[in-house]
Amino acid sequence: MWEFIFWSSIVLTAYTYFIYPLILGFLCKYMQKDQVFEKDRIRLFELPMVSLVIAAYREEKVILERIQNALLTKYPADRFEILIGCDGNEDTTGELVQTIDDSRVRLFQYPLRRGKASVLNDTVPEAKGEILVFSDANTMMDPDAIGKLVRHFQYHSIGGVCGQLILTDPSTGKNVDGVYWKYENYLKRCEAQLGSLLGVNGAIYAIRKELYQPIPSNTIIDDFLIGMRIHLQDKKLIYDA
Repeated sequence: MWEFIFWSSIVLTAYTYFIYPLILGFLCKYMQKDQVFEKDRIRLFELPMVSLVIAAYREEKVILERIQNALLTKYPADRFEILIGCDGNEDTTGELVQTIDDSRVRLFQYPLRRGKASVLNDTVPEAKGEILVFSDANTMMDPDAIGKLVRHFQYHSIGGVCGQLILTDPSTGKNVDGVYWKYENYLKRCEAQLGSLLGVNGAIYAIRKELYQPIPSNTIIDDFLIGMRIHLQDKKLIYDA
């Protein structure tokens, strides 16, 4: 019995980290599907309202920089808002958000720490946008990132778009993607080419607000669950690096 469990564990681990990527690579080479990418500029009046949602917990060291980064987005200001859901009042994160003099920035201060899932469930219904962009308090986006995510939603079949997260050294700004993260991005590229992207990068992805469903409060991998629910509602989840 124990020998069976041992060898089963070895086989499953080998499949996860070695065999599955090989199968994906083979399928991508011979059976890949073309993702929908619209390269033409979308006319201004067609752009939807977008809500950037950030769940923050004890982020006083980075929250101001994060908000300033978000305010530099090239997306039209009258169609863009930033929602900060502060999980518990355990530092000055909420107070710092309130110092930002910009009507696009909205703070939702929750007095007790309950976890990211509860913060998302309570903050998302307050969003005015047709499109929700999710990110983290310590993630900085390129100015045109939101526009590139949103361009895909002109196609009704698209329910969600995952962007590429690049890991950088905070002091030098150099790319420090390790083997594991390169492996993760490889899987996402291959899965997307096959029309079967399973999860998203929690730091940068967008979905239609109408497709968001409250997630259990004890959810650990929220981005994976939210991404899978896009598929369950018969919409496509794509990857735009």
